[in-house]
Amino acid sequence: MAEYDPINTTAGIETESHDVYINELDQVTEIGDDALFIVQGLNTPNTSTISLADLRRNFISDDDQPSDTKVYSSEKIVELIENGQAEIIQQLGETNLLVVHIKENYAKKDDVNVELDDIRDNMFTQQDKENIEGSLATKREKDTPITSNDLDKSSDASRIHLDNLGEDVLEAITGQTAVSLVKAPQGGWTSESYANGSITNEKLSNSYRYRGILVDGTIDAITVDGIYVLGPQVLGVPLFNDEDEDPKYMEVTSYGKNREFIEQRIDYIYQVEGRPYYIRKGKHLNLSGMPFVRHYTVTDKFKINSSLIGENITDRPDITEGNIFDYTAEGTYKVYPGVDNMPTNNDTYFVRVSKYGDYHVYEAKLNSINSCVIYHTYVHQNEYGITIATDWFKTTNSNKSKFDNQKIHIFGDGIAYGYGVNDSTKDSNYTQLLFSKYGFRVFNHALNDATIGNYNVKTIEERSVLTQIQNTTFEENDLVIVFAGTNDFKNGSCPIGNNADMKDTTFKGSLNLTIKAIMDKNPSSRLLLITPLYRDRIDSGDKRNSDVTQINARYLNDYSNAIIDIAKLNHIPVLDMMNEGLVNKYNCSHWLTDGLYFNTKGHDMFATMLFNRLNSLY
Repeated sequence: MAEYDPINTTAGIETESHDVYINELDQVTEIGDDALFIVQGLNTPNTSTISLADLRRNFISDDDQPSDTKVYSSEKIVELIENGQAEIIQQLGETNLLVVHIKENYAKKDDVNVELDDIRDNMFTQQDKENIEGSLATKREKDTPITSNDLDKSSDASRIHLDNLGEDVLEAITGQTAVSLVKAPQGGWTSESYANGSITNEKLSNSYRYRGILVDGTIDAITVDGIYVLGPQVLGVPLFNDEDEDPKYMEVTSYGKNREFIEQRIDYIYQVEGRPYYIRKGKHLNLSGMPFVRHYTVTDKFKINSSLIGENITDRPDITEGNIFDYTAEGTYKVYPGVDNMPTNNDTYFVRVSKYGDYHVYEAKLNSINSCVIYHTYVHQNEYGITIATDWFKTTNSNKSKFDNQKIHIFGDGIAYGYGVNDSTKDSNYTQLLFSKYGFRVFNHALNDATIGNYNVKTIEERSVLTQIQNTTFEENDLVIVFAGTNDFKNGSCPIGNNADMKDTTFKGSLNLTIKAIMDKNPSSRLLLITPLYRDRIDSGDKRNSDVTQINARYLNDYSNAIIDIAKLNHIPVLDMMNEGLVNKYNCSHWLTDGLYFNTKGHDMFATMLFNRLNSLY
């Protein structure tokens, strides 16, 4: 074949029969398999030969994998095309089905947006995470018991109330339903285990303290509260005599701050007159060493007859020297001057010694016909055995009352002034009794026919309580009495008014001004208001009593109630003579003169009531 010229693609190939150019190869139909091709590289002079059969094998191989230098046969290419078409048709069919499915099931944009909004609204946030973590941190395991510390007790409204309890619980609390318990608590039930009032007599058996029968052992070991029947073999049981085999019972009681003390009492079940019962007391640890003491029920057989008692049963020997506290036997001693630890050194005393528990009480009366002075002291021994005595203190008092020499000012009307007794009995006037019986220094400013207020009447104003106070000077802690109101009622032109009144034209207003005037003069004044008492007439002899008689549609009791109202409003104490003064329509002649003023008995009664009220207050 001719040399191949890469520049001239029409260069021929020279063979034995003819030359064939490259671009003419597809027209060559008869070339033997052994025909040779001469091939020269592009940039090299060397050449090589290849047979047509080898050349064909290099270009055509249907079984080989495709590459740049391989050529399939037309049959292979047709097969590939057909297979490709079939695969495309299949894929197109599947794609078409998918398109149909999508078309049938696609979601509109608006629907998708709604779903997205819903997802956003319900999206799990960081706050949700913190809330869940917080709940998990504080969650209670199912098997963890609830205690009182878990309950909200911050306020009464937060606590558990009866409304939260079931009917069965309420019935169990009130005792209407029996409550079954597996066992009693260790040590048994105590009184602290029960709610107050939860056990009543109707729910207790007569033998509820009964503990049982002891057939042997020793009573020294029995310290639990209750009642025991004692058998004949029990040790430590006291006997009346050697033949004593009668059945007995023992009651055990514990007491003391920590119930550390025990009392055992043994009685005969079948009591026979003349036989004792036995008691011993002591601490738990010391009980076995404590003997039983016999006690006899007091009967005529065991009572002391007065004929057996001497006249000087409490008399003790005279004491002329030594220490009075060395004499501890109960009774009365005559103690002469020179005995130590007496109230005074140079006087003779009668000393009575009494014992109360661990204390001795010494009462010393001065032996004098001119006076009766009594002293007391208390004596005991401390833990080291040293005698300790209080100072002697005088228990007699020569003062008439605790109000001795205290000033008392009285403002009011003729009843307050003290009318009702004549000159021969004027010492029976209640103001005189306040001095003579109770020691008050009385300054009586009351005037006959006086009212509380002025009521725009000149003659009334001249005598009114307000005017009386205006003209008086008070000292520190003076007692002040306002006793009026009956003339305000009789006057008829005195309106009662309101609690808030501060004017002298109404009764309540005048009372408010009265209290203010006294406190302005001296706020330490101790004030007492007194209501009018029952009167059995309006004018002398008319027998119109204050219970049934009205003046200007008002009863005397209306003025009494007004005083109580104003006193309460101003925090002032009251002596209510209208309701508590003993005088009424049935007995007024016993207490009153002419149905209005106190008589001698009335003055004494009123002085006592007034003193008792002041004594309770101040």
